[in-house]
Order: sequence, then C-alpha cells, then structure tokens
Amino acid sequence: MNSYDVANITLVRIECWWRSSSERCGRVFAVSEATNDWMREKGGVIYCPAGHRIWYGESNEQKLRDELTRERARLDQTKAQLETVRQARDHQERRAQTYKGHLTRTKKRIAAGVCPCCHRTFQALARHMKNQHPAYEKSMA
Repeated sequence: MNSYDVANITLVRIECWWRSSSERCGRVFAVSEATNDWMREKGGVIYCPAGHRIWYGESNEQKLRDELTRERARLDQTKAQLETVRQARDHQERRAQTYKGHLTRTKKRIAAGVCPCCHRTFQALARHMKNQHPAYEKSMA
C-alpha cells in the first residue's frame, strides 16, 4: 500500500480486489490514512468507485470480545465437568462406605455365631470364634 500526502492529508492507495468468473475490477483509489487506520482498528466496509464492497474484517476489539466469549464458555464447560467429576467421586465414596458398613455388620454377625446365609444362630460357631479367633472379634470394634 502506497501513501501520498495531499494538503496535509495522507492518502492511502487501495486496489479493489473484486472478481467474478469472467472479470476483475482492479480500480485503484485512495482513502485518508485516518479512515484506513480506523477501518483496520474497528472493522467495517468501504466501497470502491464501482460500488464493490471492500471488507476490512473484524475489528481487533471484536476479535478480543469473541475470544473472551469463547474462553468464558470453555471455563463454564470445565467447571461443569469438574462438578460432574466431584459428584461421581462423592457417590463412589458413599457407595464404598455403604459396602464397608455391610461387610462390618456381616463379620460381626459371623463372630456372634449367625450364619450369613440362613441367619440361624449356631452356639458352636460363636464359641469357636470366641476361643479360636479372639483377634477377629476385637478387630470388629
């Protein structure tokens, strides 16, 4: 891009890049440097003398806003995933505590001479556990 100084206004040379399947515009025209800088900063559209649109794209400000929006969405998604993992962990901890409680209760019943299958009490089993395996009953406390 060339620039020219005319009456204390710097002009920037622009060439129209419009193209159809059979022809190309290619007109050369100029805009003030201030306009060109503003369009690059803010984004937008200007028109060549033939009326073709020349788009400067998104402004830096808009690009940053879009990036911020994407990052916030990613953060929200990460927070949601973290909460899901925490809930799953809490569920598994409660589940483990439940199984531990069932196991402890079953061991205590066996130590007291109760059959875990038919729930009948056998005095011989209770005596056997008390005399032959005293540490088993103490480990339940």
